[in-house]
Parts: sequence; structure tokens; C-alpha cells
Amino acid sequence: MSTEYPESAKAIPVEVLESIGDVVVTFDPQGQLNACSPAAIALLGLGRSERRGVNIVDILTTAEGPVDIPLLCNAEQTLQLNVLDCEQRWIPMEVAITPMQRGGMQWYVALLRQDVAHAEFSPELNSFSKLISRTFDQVEDAIVILSPDGELNYVNASARQWIFEDAETMKGWASGKLASTIEDEFGEPIFDFFEFIQKKLALGQMVFKATVTNRFGTERRVSAQLIAQYPENYGFGQVVLVLKDITRAFEFSHLLSYQATHDALTGCYNRKALESEIRAFLLTGSEQEPGTLSLLRFDQLDLIINDCGYAAETEVLCQLKALIQPYVTDTDLLARLRAGEFGLIFHNSLPEQTQAVIEDLVEQVRKYRFQYQGVDYGVGVNAGIVPIIPNSDSLDGVMMSASSSLQLAQEQGRNQVCRYGSKSEAEGQLSDRGWLVKIQSALDADRLRVFCQQISPLGANGEHHYEILVRMVSEEGELIPPDDFIGAAERYGWIRDIEYWVIEETCLLLQLLAAKSPGDRWHFFINLSGSSIGDKKLEEFIAEQLMRLKDTGSRLSFEITETSAITDFEKAAQFMWNLKAVGCTFSLDDFGSGLSSFSYLQRLPVDYIKIDGEFIRDIAGNKMHQVIVESIVHIARKANMKTIAEYVQTQEVLDLLSDIGLDYAQGSAIGMPRPLKSLLSGTAN
Repeated sequence: MSTEYPESAKAIPVEVLESIGDVVVTFDPQGQLNACSPAAIALLGLGRSERRGVNIVDILTTAEGPVDIPLLCNAEQTLQLNVLDCEQRWIPMEVAITPMQRGGMQWYVALLRQDVAHAEFSPELNSFSKLISRTFDQVEDAIVILSPDGELNYVNASARQWIFEDAETMKGWASGKLASTIEDEFGEPIFDFFEFIQKKLALGQMVFKATVTNRFGTERRVSAQLIAQYPENYGFGQVVLVLKDITRAFEFSHLLSYQATHDALTGCYNRKALESEIRAFLLTGSEQEPGTLSLLRFDQLDLIINDCGYAAETEVLCQLKALIQPYVTDTDLLARLRAGEFGLIFHNSLPEQTQAVIEDLVEQVRKYRFQYQGVDYGVGVNAGIVPIIPNSDSLDGVMMSASSSLQLAQEQGRNQVCRYGSKSEAEGQLSDRGWLVKIQSALDADRLRVFCQQISPLGANGEHHYEILVRMVSEEGELIPPDDFIGAAERYGWIRDIEYWVIEETCLLLQLLAAKSPGDRWHFFINLSGSSIGDKKLEEFIAEQLMRLKDTGSRLSFEITETSAITDFEKAAQFMWNLKAVGCTFSLDDFGSGLSSFSYLQRLPVDYIKIDGEFIRDIAGNKMHQVIVESIVHIARKANMKTIAEYVQTQEVLDLLSDIGLDYAQGSAIGMPRPLKSLLSGTAN
């Protein structure tokens, strides 16, 4: 319950009054009731509004009859009176009344108790009556009052318990004797407590934190508040200090701080702490004390969790932490970032030094086995390493470089370490991320363009065959070839957005071509990435687009690479059969680059084989390549498949391919890529 009083009405500090458990009321020389403690409000039933106009004689009476105000104001000992409670009952009470001066006004404080318990310690204080001593003893906070020269003037029961333990120790106390029991918020001992208080007052710092340690070594965190600095002539002493016990709040705050920077499962630091450490190093580090960041990603954890349950997750992660810990010095930092990914910051370590350490750690991981219920599980790890260069990089730059290095290590296989360098492939991957923004911007601003390259029949054929290609237009209007951005789009998941756009644009143009030249037949080949093979949504989208081409006589063929087809063979085969059922054909691109090419041909619904350009470029001077191409053509004919040669750059190669018996050729000797829309205004070649 919080009650506000006018400044002139505060006979005792309101903070103290509201903490008193006893029945305490204050009144002026005319008997006008003013302030009440919470216990008095409950007993008398007098809220703030009810107090106005109530006189002390209205609630007190003697055994003989009404009490008069002079009796109360001049009482020198405890009075036996009756008190009218909130239920209009007269209750016998012992009433002790103490006169007080405040703000140049006379006030009286009445303490009402049914059974007065006298405190063990009642010091002879000129400025305090036994009533005030008993009143302050009810307050849970420690109250310490110092005289103008720094001598102890008064302490309440809580202060005696916290600091002095017994009355005899308290009686002999002076400010200098407190040095061994109080430390400031930074853990430094306070050798002269009164001097410390004076400095706080001079700075206007009325609240400060401290640690109080009793003679048994028990620490108590306190928040110290300078409640008042009373003039000496009022008898209160010079400084009133209230110490609130905030030990539990401090411990809870410390726990929250720990939880905010530590991983709950392993006790390592977390990502937030790691990023804070990197920021600090970027701001305060130097070339003389280099630093590196290493990201570690452990595999097989999902398998362990699936087989052993989530109870095993904590166990294996803690074992991995213990495996890493010997490689971490006191100045380094180990953090768990997510799942099976850890981060290590090495201070005063060059990238090549860190690599030697991480490679040793990888070797230990190779030997490690997680044992659970009689089963041994192996764990692999990949690591990326990046330097932390102060004043020349950002947190995002460091993290992106480390992620690129880690990803490259994973692409190289299991238990690999990749160190980011100025000429490393990881740096190229980092630049990929710049393309992500450009790709998204190009899609949003319609700055992608569909190009096509003619595929010429080497025999009689009435259809116009073209491979669909994509280009990007920069903000400056320059054409960007696919090799610059397709790799980034595939790596970071934007390739499907591009493929959807290309398919839709191509089908729209096929409709326009059919409307312009109804007698012509068009056959377009569109490349699909490996990640799109088996995508049900893409499959449905293609089927919808084919419905638009149903009456145009045009056809769509989709090129998939041999590698993407055999990565998930069953999924690729089903995807191809489903789309063939609605009118698509398929071309197997880069044929011959893999080792299993021929064995998969009979199991995939392929209509065209596009022979890898490595066999075509130099076929005129390379007899072995000529034999390979002849073999592919022979097998394709037996399987009722058409063959296409790409990268045909000379007439000599074109003539040789015609002699061998290929069905189609594509390359600069046939025609260069051009905008697809040019087919509307030009003639088909």
C-alpha cells in the first residue's frame, strides 16, 4: 500500500512509516489526525479521505471517559487507553506518544500496542526516544544514522543483525571499524565508510550498491540509499542511510545475464557472446595480436538423436565440448551456435596456426565414438577458418567468410578443413552473396531476359529447335552472362524462382509465335537444376503451362544433367515419367561426363542425348573422342533416342559430326545466342 503525504506532514520519513508493522499514527498539537502506518489503517479503518476531520480524541478514550489533548501531548510515559477499531469496538491498548519537530512544526507520533515487547538494545540517544527505536526495529531494511563527525548515532535491529551480530559489538563501533565488512560495487573494500558517504553526497549520488560480509563470511548484496541529511539541531544526526537487501535480485540478475550469454545444454558461450567478442576484437584488436574465427560443424548428430532419443543430445554435445576444450586457452572463446555447430575464437593466432590446431582436433574427432546402450556411433566434423582483422572488417563480413569456408570444407568431403584466403574458392563463395541481392532485385524489377540458341538438324527436320538461355540486365543496362550468377542462385536457393520465370516467359512467347505463324512448329529446350528434379510444385506448374500450349503444336523439352539425374535416380525417373505423360520430352545434358552414363540410359525416359562438349571441341583431331562419340550415337539409335552435339565451333567439326550421324548440332558454327523475342520479328533458321 502506497500513501502520499504533504512534505510538511512527514513527521517521520514516509519510506520508514510505510514499512512499520505496528500501529502508528501522527497528529498535530490540535489533535488533528494526519499520517497512519498500514497497520493503523487496517485497525482503524481510516483511509486517506476518512482521516480528514478525524481528531485523535475521537479514537482514544481513558477508562474514566474521554481523553483530552493536553494529556496526550504532555505524556511522559506509556498510557493505558482504549482504541476504537473499524468495527466500532473499544480495544485496550498501551499508547506511547513522542513529540517531534519537523519543518519548523510540532508533531506527535503515537505507537499503539496491546503487548509492548521491549527491544534488547535501547541505546541512550539524545535525539531518539525508545518509541522511535522500537519503530525502526520493525523495518526490514537496515537503517544506519551517522552523526556530523562520522560517529555512529543509531542502528536498527536489521543493521545490528547484518553488520554487528550483537549489541556489545555495536556499542563500541566507530566508522573506521566497518572497513572489513563492506565493499563497493566493484569489490573494492571501503576503508573509511563515512568518507565514502561524504564523496557520494558531494557527487549527488544518493543510491549506490555495496556488499556487506558478516563475521561468518556470509555475503549480502545491498542497495544503499541516502534517505535524508537532517540538520543537526533536530537531533536526528547528519546522515540517514537505508540498506536494502538485494541479494536474491542480484543473484537472479546474474543468472539471467549468464543465461543470456551461455548455451543451456553445454554451458559453453552462445552465439550472442561469440558475436560480442568479435565486435570487441574488431574495435580494440591490433595487427600485433591477430585473431581467427573457426566454425566447426559436426555430422551424424541427427542419426544419434533419432536412434537414442533427445536424452542423448545433451550427452553427445557435452562430450564434443570436452573434446574441443583442451584446444582452447584461457584467452580464447568456445561457443555453441546451433545444433552441432560450434564457434572458436583464437586470440593471438594466425590462420595457419589455427589450421594446425583444428586439423589436430579433426583427427581426434575421427577417433571419437559416442557409446550409447552398447552401440558405438562415429561423428565427423568440418571446419572453416577466417582471420579477424581489426578496423578493416565487420561482424557480418567475418561470419559470412567463416560460413563460406565451412561450406567449402563440406563440399570437399567429411572431416575437411578450409582456410579462407585472398585466392581461395571460399572468397568466391563470399562474393556469391552479393549476387543474391542482385538476383532478387532483377526479379523484382523485371531485369531478367530470355535468350535462345539454335539447335540445327543435321538431316531434314521441319521443327525449329532452340535452347533457352537466361541473361540478367544490370542496373546500368549491361547484359550479365549466366556463369556469373547461376552458381550463386543454385547455391542459395534462388534458382527455382528463375526457372519459374523462364518457363512462364518461354510458354508465353511460344503462344505468340504460334499465333503469328500457325504452320510452324517450335521446340524449346529449358534447363532444370538438380534441386528442381522431383519438385511437385514445379511439376504442377509445368503441367499448367503445357495446357496453354495444347493447341499450338509447340513442344517443350527439359534438359537435366546426368549428375542430377543419378543423384536421386528414383525421384528423377518418376518426375520425368509424370511430365512425359502431359506432353514433355527430356534431354540428358553433358552425357558422357559420368561413369554410369550407359547403364542409366535404359532406365530413364530420355528422348535426347546432348553429348558433353569436352568430346566435341577437339573431335577433329582427337581419335579417342571420335570413337566415344560414335559409340554414343550407335547406342542412342538402338534406344530410339536423338543425339545433340554442343560446342560446335567450326565447319570442320560440323561436317565430321554429320558424317558420324548425329541428329543435331549446337554452337557458334550454327548460331550465337540471341533474345528470344527476336524470333517474333525475324525468320527461323
